[in-house]
Amino acid sequence: MNRKLRGTFTPPPAHFARLPDVSGNTVNGVGETQPRRPTPIFWHKPEIEAHGALQESIVAHFNA
Repeated sequence: MNRKLRGTFTPPPAHFARLPDVSGNTVNGVGETQPRRPTPIFWHKPEIEAHGALQESIVAHFNA
């Protein structure tokens, strides 16, 4: 598939301000030895996700 490059996307500073203190690697269980169900990261109810505030900010930005 041939796509035209549209330049580099730089997220607004508001997105970075909403990053949680926990990393995605920690949420995803990197380094854990026991299998477990995945933890919701994005596109679930924001109140149950570590990245919920970021998700709301991104959705609001692109729906504006």
